[in-house]
Amino acid sequence: MEYKQFRFYCQTGNIGAIGDGLSELPAGEKPEYILAVLQTSLRPDVLEYLGTEVIGLPPEQGTSLLAELLYSDEAASRNLAIELFPAFGHAALATLKSHIDDMDPDVRIFTVLALQQLPFREDVLKILGDQLLSEKDPNVLAGLIEA
Repeated sequence: MEYKQFRFYCQTGNIGAIGDGLSELPAGEKPEYILAVLQTSLRPDVLEYLGTEVIGLPPEQGTSLLAELLYSDEAASRNLAIELFPAFGHAALATLKSHIDDMDPDVRIFTVLALQQLPFREDVLKILGDQLLSEKDPNVLAGLIEA
């Protein structure tokens, strides 16, 4: 299935066609299609469906895709990423740790929010504490303190 057709199904909410389209794709193209379409405005049911598809990806692919969504202009996609990171366990922790000092303060804030969702309290507190010592942006600092 061509990406343009897949995007049309996602934008119209045709869950059956979305599932069929994803099942037809080679494994390497599936994350690319999902990431690209998540950069667009989608209905909540489509976001939820695509979220289940992301969770089914191998941890390295899934966390990489979610990290890319932290840069998205689509707030719903960023929120989806933040909610889905815990599904990837320690792989999520490693990926988020690598984004905590991103050049973009918004990405750092989203990373802090995602870290808060993880069940690894001691590890998360260490990462947040280390970032607190070097953070200069007042909004990120406030998020770190709140976390």
